Amino acid sequence: MFARTLLVCAAAVAATVAAPSGAAAEDLRWGSFKDNGCINPLTHPGLRSKSAVLWGIPGGQSWEATCASTPATIDGVRFAHPAVCVNTALADPLASGVGGVVGGIACGATALALAVINQSDVSDILAACGDVIVAGADMVTETIENGYYDRPAQAIAGQARVKRWPFRLFGAVTPRERSGWKAKLAAAVGHNGVGQLKQNGGGLNIWGVFAVPDETCLPPDYIGLRNAPHDQAAQACRELGQRLCTQAELCASGKPVMGQPEGDYWAPVGDRPNAWISIGTSYPERLCRTHKDALGQQPQWGTVLGPMPVTGKPTTLRCCR
Repeated sequence: MFARTLLVCAAAVAATVAAPSGAAAEDLRWGSFKDNGCINPLTHPGLRSKSAVLWGIPGGQSWEATCASTPATIDGVRFAHPAVCVNTALADPLASGVGGVVGGIACGATALALAVINQSDVSDILAACGDVIVAGADMVTETIENGYYDRPAQAIAGQARVKRWPFRLFGAVTPRERSGWKAKLAAAVGHNGVGQLKQNGGGLNIWGVFAVPDETCLPPDYIGLRNAPHDQAAQACRELGQRLCTQAELCASGKPVMGQPEGDYWAPVGDRPNAWISIGTSYPERLCRTHKDALGQQPQWGTVLGPMPVTGKPTTLRCCR
């Protein structure tokens, strides 16, 4: 009976924290945004996960529906809605931040529960309260050790995936595409729906998790693999759910779209088996040409270890969808 009353009271306290009674629509606002890090530069390029609690939801209004329709402006880019709304549980370190807050909320509910069942002796209340705070702190510590803070980025991975990358190369923004690229990428993400997650039954707060464009979350211009032949490079792209870019995708008007690395660099391309094009600065006459066109044959190193034993440079590639 005690445990059941405690849970009911704790839920009531939590609900009051997330949606104060009498809240009006004009009180609706996002709290401070927490940076959860890049989602994944190779599979979700250019996107950083940022999350905040939605405060001031009017009484009787669905948390999930309100979160899904509340816009935000983050880093100068406007979002019509989050990528995912997460209804967090009472003892949730993402919402509370520290064990003391978790214990404090539960402790208040404990005191109330003891009073309700006529166990109002102060020593009993303090003893029970202390047990709850310790348990709350232990739960927070255990949850954090289990990688809790990695989850916000993972939670939005499927929802934030850009089904149609708005630029020429997947995961690449060329210098001439830099103007307005963040708004364009945000619009592409915005075409996806809003995901909904409930952690451990929910009931404390509703968090909006946004996929925010950030240049530091773009992959490098080229991916370098040491001693990687053509088939290994192709496999690396397949493991990302992608493929090797073609010669036409990597080059435009005889120049590499993503620029020229310094030295004798060759990139495997997906036009045919063991096809490579020159993208480095060492031999301008070869630029964007295949090894066969430039030197009369496909490279013998292309099916063994890649160019590194010959050129001293790693296999340099980009993946496309």
